[in-house]
Amino acid sequence: MNPPYLILGLVLISFLFEDLAVAAGVAISTAGSLLWSESFLAVWFGIALGDLLLYAAGYYSRKIPFLKRRFVDNLPKDSSQLNKYKLAGTIFIARMTPGLRLVSYVYLGLKHVNLWTFSFLVMLAVLVWTGSLYLGSIYLGSAIADVLPIPKSIAVTLPLLILALTTFAYPWIKSKWREL
Repeated sequence: MNPPYLILGLVLISFLFEDLAVAAGVAISTAGSLLWSESFLAVWFGIALGDLLLYAAGYYSRKIPFLKRRFVDNLPKDSSQLNKYKLAGTIFIARMTPGLRLVSYVYLGLKHVNLWTFSFLVMLAVLVWTGSLYLGSIYLGSAIADVLPIPKSIAVTLPLLILALTTFAYPWIKSKWREL
């Protein structure tokens, strides 16, 4: 397959489902269709761009009168609540907790948090998170491929697919556990 199309595909997939993009990037690189650096940068860029677009949605929603009245005018006026240390913590926690990115990054855009600071922290958080997923998937997948008779390009995706399925299944499992 043509590498530019694979790179574009990884960037686009990362907008919809980040874990799948990481799993696809690892699998594609393991199969030798892309260099590791190419797949990692494509996934990293796509995830970071998606986060910046969430910020932009909040930032530019101030220009829509209905949204401004509904959300912006009711924001606390005290901007000292989000100093740079709390901002870094907010971004890193939102990056690693499913469901928090949308709300957190749109809110930070609404608050007009400094774009350069936000961009730097998002790129750093995505680098750490994506790098951790890549390394974990490579090492765990290699161990799985050594134990089970499956191709390595499939084995490296299993840890991320299990993580993704667990993320989706956790609320259901938790509700069923409470019923017992």
